[in-house]
Amino acid sequence: MATFAEELVDFLDTAGAGTKGTDLFYNKLPDLSSANTTVSAVAVHPGPPSPTRKPWVNSTVQVLTRGVDYDAAVIAASEIYGNWHSVFDYALTNNQVVSSIGQGGPASIGQDSLGRHLVSANYEFITYDTTGGGASGGASSGTGGKTTADPES
Repeated sequence: MATFAEELVDFLDTAGAGTKGTDLFYNKLPDLSSANTTVSAVAVHPGPPSPTRKPWVNSTVQVLTRGVDYDAAVIAASEIYGNWHSVFDYALTNNQVVSSIGQGGPASIGQDSLGRHLVSANYEFITYDTTGGGASGGASSGTGGKTTADPES
């Protein structure tokens, strides 16, 4: 079964915001120290099931975009933001998204040790599992509780 982060990357791939395995990844940016491409990684911090809105789960998602060119990094991050900010009621593979809200637009967080630009955006997802397997987001996120993608990889 795909993790929640994988489902989100698949959604972005289908929406045309990038290509899974080429410029969209989950949990960690790949080691592309010699590449001049812009890449994004999706990491999920699973939240607990809602005590008042069962079986919904609130999860925080961070997207870290890295690029040699600042404008290209911002454009790639903004493309993802446009697919997720204030979007309601859509299906992933194993989860139904009740809502996804950007928590501020994409913002520069500086450069990595190789001078590549880093842009971060955070989102809140409210989801529920459509497979009957329990809570979504947290149960299937597969991130080990990490809340950020590794910018130095």
